[in-house]
Amino acid sequence: MYKGKTVSRVYIDPALVRPIESENYMADYKKAKSALRREPTLRLKEIIRLMINTKYYSLSLMKNVSK
Repeated sequence: MYKGKTVSRVYIDPALVRPIESENYMADYKKAKSALRREPTLRLKEIIRLMINTKYYSLSLMKNVSK
């Protein structure tokens, strides 16, 4: 402690660090289409909209519970 302040130090073992994951993901549904014998019914924009709306709804429920 220095003058009432806590000092923390974090040491990282390089042997335990995971490699950086790719930020560029490309999807091709052809393999899933042939295995499942189905085609996607939602476009990416619709999926993103649904995900955002669901998150917004769940956060609004949490906000109402905490009141």
